[in-house]
Amino acid sequence: RIEKERENKISSQKMEQRTHLMHAEAKYQRLLTQSKDLKMNTVGSTPEGLLEKLSKDVEVNGYLVSDKRPKEIEVKKRAISDLQKVANEPAFSNNDLEEVHR
Repeated sequence: RIEKERENKISSQKMEQRTHLMHAEAKYQRLLTQSKDLKMNTVGSTPEGLLEKLSKDVEVNGYLVSDKRPKEIEVKKRAISDLQKVANEPAFSNNDLEEVHR
């Protein structure tokens, strides 16, 4: 009986260790992939290249802030205004609908 309990305990520990090993291997693979990606992204990177990329990012963000987004907001405001006008109109009654059909 004691031997059986010991076997069960060892078996349980073995399963737990396998699970930990699988998690550790998965984490290792994920970190290895991230490391490779980072290396590929930095290959050939120079301070000048990074500054140029940041400069382009700033330029794009400036365009979004000063040009594109305000235009989009204005279009949305006009659409909201139109919808509010329609919503504020009185609803058609059955008499109104009958007059339209005549």
